[in-house]
Amino acid sequence: RKSGSGRQLLSAVVEEEINCTPAAINEFPSDGFTREQRQHGWVLIHIILACYCFTLLAIVCDDFFVPAIRKFCDRLHLSEDVAGATFMAIASSSPELFINSVGTFITEGDLGVGTVVGSAVFNILAVPACCGLVANM
Repeated sequence: RKSGSGRQLLSAVVEEEINCTPAAINEFPSDGFTREQRQHGWVLIHIILACYCFTLLAIVCDDFFVPAIRKFCDRLHLSEDVAGATFMAIASSSPELFINSVGTFITEGDLGVGTVVGSAVFNILAVPACCGLVANM
């Protein structure tokens, strides 16, 4: 090593890297509670609201969705199994479509509409096709 040259061989010069990417959680809108409120049990309101929404979903499905599928079966002269598989495949894709639409257009994240379209095509085409292959008719 030469003295005064400023060159150091085999030295461990470690530069700290700073992550300039903001956290993804900051892209979503606030839920109305501060961190302290959530830590003191206010998150229980979210749990009660989720249970209320699940109860409403069950009521709506029992009172409206099932009779609507029966009317589709009667009008289109389909068996209830075929209509149920078709409409349930469409209905199973709608939550993913909604979440990815929010993620793409509101938060401008990178969730991607392509994943929704791909899974929706699979749910709408592949699930009824497999049911048709297995059916006896």
